[in-house]
Amino acid sequence: MEKHFLLLKNGGLELRSPQPGNLCLVVADDLRAWARKELAPLRPARVVHVHPVSRWLWKCWGNEAMAEVIDWLQTGRNVRVVVTTGPVEQELKRAREIVRLCRTQPLFYEGNLSLGQIAALSAESDGYFGVDTAPMHMAAAVGVPVVALFGPTNPTNWGPWTPLAHVLSKHCICNDPGSKEKCDWSQVRACLAAITVPEAEAALDQMLSLSKLDLSSIL
Repeated sequence: MEKHFLLLKNGGLELRSPQPGNLCLVVADDLRAWARKELAPLRPARVVHVHPVSRWLWKCWGNEAMAEVIDWLQTGRNVRVVVTTGPVEQELKRAREIVRLCRTQPLFYEGNLSLGQIAALSAESDGYFGVDTAPMHMAAAVGVPVVALFGPTNPTNWGPWTPLAHVLSKHCICNDPGSKEKCDWSQVRACLAAITVPEAEAALDQMLSLSKLDLSSIL
């Protein structure tokens, strides 16, 4: 986003304000109505949308840690959780394992939603928790608070574009210039494994205290 705004500025097109505004992803009314109907059985409790898996599995947090946080949200904070995943088999397999590890029973969509439906669920939820993946950016763009887990990808360049974001990340040797050390890309990255469950819970507590952005002024 910053690169594209800089290209516009260098082309002589100045922004009306010193800083770019919020991203805004418009969710169609029919999709919002669908999402409200889907989430109605979970209300009046607050709802958190969790997208725990990326197509790039090296972006994923530990399955046990993710399941523990989902259980904590539902039992410790009386929040209802809705879990989504992409349709690719490796994503489905990992998401199913996370849900299987849960002691509670989140609402789970097993790779059967469109991107529009996933965005609608975020828009009708009270917050988003997940890894560095497209639905995380969509959640930021529909105006809900976001807690995002980052590993080898740099959150400075790829973090959620919203003032309501809390990014959890640790140092990754993969990002050290000239480093000869490399992560084992077949396992959970050390940087992601270093993010603790209590750290995620603290970030989610902060997220649950925030209100959604009002994006109506830029529609």
